[in-house]
Amino acid sequence: CIMSPLYYLFGHGQAEEDGDNLSLIAMGNVKLLHPWLYYVDGVVVFLVCWITKRELFKSMDNFCLKRFEWLESLPSPQATSIMVEGIPESHRSEPKLWEYFSQFFAKDDIRR
Repeated sequence: CIMSPLYYLFGHGQAEEDGDNLSLIAMGNVKLLHPWLYYVDGVVVFLVCWITKRELFKSMDNFCLKRFEWLESLPSPQATSIMVEGIPESHRSEPKLWEYFSQFFAKDDIRR
Protein backbone atom coordinates (compact mmCIF):
# COMPACT_ATOMS: atom_id res chain seq x y z
CA CYS A 1 0.00 0.00 0.00
CA ILE A 2 2.76 2.44 0.96
CA MET A 3 5.74 0.85 -0.75
CA SER A 4 4.26 -0.18 -4.12
CA PRO A 5 4.00 3.39 -5.45
CA LEU A 6 7.58 4.03 -4.31
CA TYR A 7 8.79 0.88 -6.06
CA TYR A 8 6.96 1.95 -9.22
CA LEU A 9 8.16 5.56 -9.21
CA PHE A 10 11.71 5.21 -7.89
CA GLY A 11 12.74 1.54 -8.29
CA HIS A 12 14.09 1.63 -11.85
CA GLY A 13 15.21 -1.99 -11.63
CA GLN A 14 15.11 -5.16 -13.69
CA ALA A 15 11.32 -5.27 -14.07
CA GLU A 16 11.37 -1.92 -15.82
CA GLU A 17 14.06 -3.10 -18.23
CA ASP A 18 12.25 -6.40 -18.95
CA GLY A 19 8.87 -4.74 -19.43
CA ASP A 20 7.33 -6.83 -16.63
CA ASN A 21 4.40 -4.59 -15.73
CA LEU A 22 3.23 -6.73 -12.80
CA SER A 23 6.61 -6.55 -11.07
CA LEU A 24 6.86 -2.79 -11.40
CA ILE A 25 5.10 -2.41 -8.04
CA ALA A 26 7.17 -5.10 -6.29
CA MET A 27 10.49 -4.94 -4.50
CA GLY A 28 11.98 -6.87 -7.38
CA ASN A 29 11.81 -3.64 -9.37
CA VAL A 30 14.22 -1.85 -7.03
CA LYS A 31 17.71 -1.69 -8.52
CA LEU A 32 20.52 -3.14 -6.45
CA LEU A 33 22.15 -0.73 -4.00
CA HIS A 34 19.42 1.87 -4.42
CA PRO A 35 20.57 4.95 -2.46
CA TRP A 36 17.53 5.27 -0.15
CA LEU A 37 14.63 2.92 -1.00
CA TYR A 38 15.96 -0.01 1.05
CA TYR A 39 16.14 2.28 4.11
CA VAL A 40 12.49 3.19 3.63
CA ASP A 41 11.70 -0.54 3.52
CA GLY A 42 13.54 -1.03 6.79
CA VAL A 43 11.63 1.79 8.47
CA VAL A 44 8.28 0.50 7.20
CA VAL A 45 9.03 -3.05 8.39
CA PHE A 46 10.07 -1.70 11.79
CA LEU A 47 6.87 0.36 12.09
CA VAL A 48 4.66 -2.56 11.09
CA CYS A 49 6.36 -4.82 13.65
CA TRP A 50 6.14 -2.18 16.39
CA ILE A 51 2.45 -1.43 15.74
CA THR A 52 1.61 -5.14 15.58
CA LYS A 53 3.40 -5.81 18.88
CA ARG A 54 1.69 -2.84 20.53
CA GLU A 55 -1.76 -3.95 19.36
CA LEU A 56 -1.15 -7.55 20.44
CA PHE A 57 -0.05 -6.49 23.91
CA LYS A 58 -3.00 -4.10 24.23
CA SER A 59 -5.40 -6.85 23.18
CA MET A 60 -3.81 -9.28 25.64
CA ASP A 61 -4.20 -6.76 28.47
CA ASN A 62 -7.88 -6.29 27.60
CA PHE A 63 -8.38 -10.05 27.38
CA CYS A 64 -6.73 -10.64 30.77
CA LEU A 65 -8.89 -7.96 32.43
CA LYS A 66 -12.08 -9.48 31.02
CA ARG A 67 -10.95 -13.00 31.92
CA PHE A 68 -10.20 -12.02 35.53
CA GLU A 69 -13.58 -10.26 35.80
CA TRP A 70 -15.24 -13.40 34.47
CA LEU A 71 -13.33 -15.68 36.86
CA GLU A 72 -14.22 -13.48 39.83
CA SER A 73 -17.90 -13.63 38.88
CA LEU A 74 -18.02 -17.46 38.91
CA PRO A 75 -19.52 -19.29 41.90
CA SER A 76 -17.11 -20.63 44.51
CA PRO A 77 -16.57 -24.29 43.61
CA GLN A 78 -16.12 -23.52 39.91
CA ALA A 79 -13.88 -20.48 40.41
CA THR A 80 -11.57 -22.13 42.92
CA SER A 81 -11.10 -25.56 41.34
CA ILE A 82 -8.08 -26.87 39.50
CA MET A 83 -7.62 -30.00 37.43
CA VAL A 84 -4.63 -32.13 38.39
CA GLU A 85 -3.20 -34.61 35.88
CA GLY A 86 -0.23 -36.92 35.89
CA ILE A 87 -0.23 -37.52 39.65
CA PRO A 88 2.66 -39.81 40.66
CA GLU A 89 1.67 -43.13 42.28
CA SER A 90 3.10 -41.96 45.61
CA HIS A 91 0.68 -39.00 45.77
CA ARG A 92 -2.54 -40.70 44.62
CA SER A 93 -4.32 -40.45 47.94
CA GLU A 94 -6.25 -37.55 49.42
CA PRO A 95 -3.87 -36.90 52.35
CA LYS A 96 -0.71 -37.10 50.19
CA LEU A 97 -2.15 -34.79 47.53
CA TRP A 98 -3.26 -32.31 50.21
CA GLU A 99 0.21 -32.44 51.76
CA TYR A 100 1.82 -31.77 48.37
CA PHE A 101 -0.37 -28.73 47.59
CA SER A 102 0.03 -27.33 51.10
CA GLN A 103 3.66 -26.66 50.17
CA PHE A 104 2.48 -24.09 47.59
CA PHE A 105 -0.74 -22.70 49.10
CA ALA A 106 -1.79 -21.73 52.59
CA LYS A 107 -3.42 -24.69 54.36
CA ASP A 108 -6.57 -22.66 55.02
CA ASP A 109 -7.00 -22.04 51.27
CA ILE A 110 -7.08 -25.74 50.35
CA ARG A 111 -10.52 -27.34 50.60
CA ARG A 112 -11.43 -30.93 49.91
